[in-house]
Amino acid sequence: MRPGSGLALRVMHLAVGRRWLPAATAAILAWGTVLRCIALSYGPLHPDECLYATWALAIGKHRDLWLRSVALDKPPLYPYLLALWAQVGGYGPTSLRLLGLAFSLLGLALLAKLAVKRFGPAASVLCLTLAALSPAAVALDGSALTDPAAVSMSVAASAAAGSGLPLAAGLLLGLSVATKPQLLAYLPLVALAGRRPNRERTVRVLLGFAAVMLSLVAWEAIRRPEQSFLALAFAHYGGLHPASWQLAGRWAGLLSWVWGRASMGLALAVVCLFATVLAWRRGSPIADNDWLAVGAGLSLLLYIGVSMGLGMPAWDRYALPAVPLCALLATWALSRLSSLLPWAWFRQVFVAMVALGLAAAMAGPAQEAAQHRLPLADTSRWQGIETIAAYVRGQVPGRATLLYQDFGWEIHYYLEGFPQDMRWFEDDAALLREVGRGSPCYLLLPADDTGRAQVAMVRGAGYDLHPCVVGYGHNGQPTMALWLVERTSG
Repeated sequence: MRPGSGLALRVMHLAVGRRWLPAATAAILAWGTVLRCIALSYGPLHPDECLYATWALAIGKHRDLWLRSVALDKPPLYPYLLALWAQVGGYGPTSLRLLGLAFSLLGLALLAKLAVKRFGPAASVLCLTLAALSPAAVALDGSALTDPAAVSMSVAASAAAGSGLPLAAGLLLGLSVATKPQLLAYLPLVALAGRRPNRERTVRVLLGFAAVMLSLVAWEAIRRPEQSFLALAFAHYGGLHPASWQLAGRWAGLLSWVWGRASMGLALAVVCLFATVLAWRRGSPIADNDWLAVGAGLSLLLYIGVSMGLGMPAWDRYALPAVPLCALLATWALSRLSSLLPWAWFRQVFVAMVALGLAAAMAGPAQEAAQHRLPLADTSRWQGIETIAAYVRGQVPGRATLLYQDFGWEIHYYLEGFPQDMRWFEDDAALLREVGRGSPCYLLLPADDTGRAQVAMVRGAGYDLHPCVVGYGHNGQPTMALWLVERTSG
């Protein structure tokens, strides 16, 4: 080693030492927060966000505390959280999405805490970088969907287990499942996040989980619906579907957005495989952080395997549960590889430099995700709905009938509380039956080939259609139009 090089390395070590690690953590959290805030403010609510918002309105505004007036096909916890949140910030789109942002930031902080406990301070910055700059997380964390809240609760359960609080871990995992059932896949991570498997600790986790599930059963019994939310979910979803190679390909494409670059995902997978072989060949006892990696790996395989086995579609939001699991696995693998290096301070420098390199590689995709230039959190089809809603509020008489086929959940959210008769039509025959009943009658149609064909059909049936207002997307193209329907004179 050349003279002075040891001094240079020690200066680098000071840069990742105790004094600078909190600053690095705060910088990554701030960066991730800014990106999520940019993404949060873009576009209207997704149809599912509108659906959850209407359930929250039913609870908080219409006092339907047991949600008996809605066809509930999801677990009930999230609508209550959304309604409680709205009591402070209101039911506007930005306010509702801020709940997802708050949960996601809490999840990032707890993920960093878990990584500190198991891999050390420098590795925690690496783990936080991988999660905070994930394009999938940047695009979807600031949403009113169930996924940010459910994933954050599962991460909180893992952090509680890692801190020696198995009962709290079980309760938090139960709350996560009561928000989104697929998050039961986190059970292996929660069971192994503390230390090597232990019967007493596992029993405590299961007791906490069972307490929440029993509460859920009691809630359902008090509510006494015609169908449970699980039965209704299967009915709406269409039952189970066998997996296929096409579906596997779509899921592989979906998971590539965890990192934003397929090459990075492949490289980190190779690193994980090499670290696994290294741990196996060394023959040393399995350490606590190895058990954490086993739990994360099992949870990831369980989540993907069950999702594909049930034929679940590869929707962008389904990538979110994989983000913390992949971050933990990659952090473990890189920490394992760093153990081959001499000197503890040099290993910290190595991990910190890898974190810096990953941050540079992920910065571009993360920025694109925040600006919605990636196929994630795409709401372009529904852009312009605010324009339509504003026109209806100010220009359409309260006695009017408004017909729609698409945009149903958006209509019920954006026009909630207004007196117009909102009617859904199933097909063209139903449309022709309905247009003659309202006076006046308005028709909301997409500005695509289907909408144009329906306009031509109604005109051919003897009606005049007058365009009232057009909704435009961010690209300047029309997305939807509101038409006034009148019987042809003469």
